Amino acid sequence: MTTKSKNSVADVPALSALVFGGTGVVGRSLLEQLLADGRYAEVRAAGRSATGLSNAKLCEQIVDMGDDKQLAPLFAAVDQVFCCLGTTIKIAGSKEQFRAIDYELPIRLGKLAKAAGTPQFTIVSAMGADAGSKIFYNRVKGEMQRDLAALGLPALDIVQPSLLLGSRDDSRPGEALGKLAMPLLKPLLQGRLKDYRGIQPAAVAEAMIDFANQEGQRGHGQSDGGCAIHQLGDYA
Repeated sequence: MTTKSKNSVADVPALSALVFGGTGVVGRSLLEQLLADGRYAEVRAAGRSATGLSNAKLCEQIVDMGDDKQLAPLFAAVDQVFCCLGTTIKIAGSKEQFRAIDYELPIRLGKLAKAAGTPQFTIVSAMGADAGSKIFYNRVKGEMQRDLAALGLPALDIVQPSLLLGSRDDSRPGEALGKLAMPLLKPLLQGRLKDYRGIQPAAVAEAMIDFANQEGQRGHGQSDGGCAIHQLGDYA
């Protein structure tokens, strides 16, 4: 039996979570929130580099993300998988490398999660994701969503944040301009348009945990069997 409390462990099973992308702005905030959440007994973080976090519940694994033989054991006895992987074409260096990170890797992780019988898979996508889009970024995100849903995972939650606010380690000029304009635009983004409001990484992380634990009362979107797609205007 589960509870709505995030700090009490009474009458709650000790959950284990596996996080990919824990060094990014959303992933790091997600790790911090999971580690502070009393429902979780173990939090695993897997990636090419260390997160720099220290906590008794945290188990870090430095792995070759291209090697499924290294990745597969990480899914053993895990209740929830969180995928926060993502890049830009500029950072990746080419469209092919961008697709490898934002499409191919999440699909591989989804397949590994299904093979391991992982009950819950939650992933960050983006507003505007559409497999039929003429915009390359949106098309890749949409194809990832479509093909991840087609795997038939027991429970799949896809969150679609708008512009991420806050600071990044890398330079993204387009985001910087959007962040400058967002305070002026936010009062105009009401009703369904609120999904386009800029959102803090911590709020995205909060939404991911909520939906993974079936507490997503403030998101909305579409559901298809075990797959649900959530926009996050109510978290912004």
